[in-house]
Amino acid sequence: MTARRGPRLVRGSVSFQLIVLLVPVFFGLIGFAVDLGRMYSARHDLKLAANSMAQAAAARLTMTDAAIENATTAANYAITTANGRGNMYDFGGGTIGESNGNLNSEAPQFTYYDTASAALGTEGATGGEAGSATARHVKVTVRGEAPLVFWRFLSLAQEGRLNLVAESVAGISAPVCQACGIEPIA
Repeated sequence: MTARRGPRLVRGSVSFQLIVLLVPVFFGLIGFAVDLGRMYSARHDLKLAANSMAQAAAARLTMTDAAIENATTAANYAITTANGRGNMYDFGGGTIGESNGNLNSEAPQFTYYDTASAALGTEGATGGEAGSATARHVKVTVRGEAPLVFWRFLSLAQEGRLNLVAESVAGISAPVCQACGIEPIA
């Protein structure tokens, strides 16, 4: 009977040691998933804000002298919280263009172009940055930071936040109806 007890005790201690070694691995994977989820959520929110700002600005590009000023005002209305519905990020806790606590977000950057290929930055693009009378496309760049909890232990993210950038391009497309003069947003 004494000989049978020995192997059972050894097997039990090996499984206990394995559990002790795997617990930190499981917590590490859970932490990785939480931080990755928060990062993707913040990036999605910034991209959504950039898209709405670009579409709002493109709708105001009327090729007049005040077109860029009107487009910028309309785009900024998409992120203002004065109307109670501004686009925010980090689960609604971060206002785009403002800093709160330890997260920073830069004011959006608007660049206006006369051609879609110039706005998209395609190789061999013709045209470039445009003035109010010739602007037909807008490129919006939004920057923000995603908070990290578990990745702080890595040398990659010692500050506890990760910089994110979202860009969106929108503009007025070619006329659909020449007789009507309709120029839809693309």
